Amino acid sequence: MYPLRLTRGSIVLLFICTLDMLTTLYFVTHGFAVEINPIMNTFFRISPFAFVAAKLISFIPFIVAIELYKKHNARFTSMATRFTIVAYSVVYVVATVGANRA
Repeated sequence: MYPLRLTRGSIVLLFICTLDMLTTLYFVTHGFAVEINPIMNTFFRISPFAFVAAKLISFIPFIVAIELYKKHNARFTSMATRFTIVAYSVVYVVATVGANRA
């Protein structure tokens, strides 16, 4: 078995998702924000650890799957990763702006 070498797209996606998780964790635990995703909010009410575990489970399998599949169809995995980065970023910005409107 060879070590998993992440593509640039997977690294960007991993960074974005991890940054979202850590900033949400910080702002919610310090009372500066609320988690607006009802599913993730349920995990947050259980504990911050449950939130982190759920968040990791929500994106790590995709990254692993896309990296394992890239040798079979690199073009598809590249497009899927780019689409996911754009979609995640748009949802994050729209949700953040929407949640912080007065």
